[in-house]
Amino acid sequence: MTGLVFYLERTKGFYAAYNEMAAGVAVYFVLALAYQFWISKVEKNAKYLGQHPSTGSRIAIITSSPKATSEYNVTVYISDKSDKVVETQELKGNFTDWFNVNGFIVYDKFATAIASVVPTVPKKDL
Repeated sequence: MTGLVFYLERTKGFYAAYNEMAAGVAVYFVLALAYQFWISKVEKNAKYLGQHPSTGSRIAIITSSPKATSEYNVTVYISDKSDKVVETQELKGNFTDWFNVNGFIVYDKFATAIASVVPTVPKKDL
């Protein structure tokens, strides 16, 4: 959407494409709002949803972070085939524990932390 608005502005000029650009910005706003709603309300901030191929048990990894803190919370739900939650594990830490200064995840540290609360993570995946 932003590429289209940029293209219109470059080809027609700002004033000639003002209405189209305003419509593009409005569409972008609606799409971004719908995406945020979907992530927070429908998927409930789930970062990973998986199912064991042979047993049918499911795992959901959900993260959250309170505003204005450096705390990062990870909640792991393990459920059986009937979607009944069998086990819930919580993992709390700081952003600096699992992310580097550029905001990228440090996989080794995070995988070790996840393996400490999820007993079914194979050692070969670490």
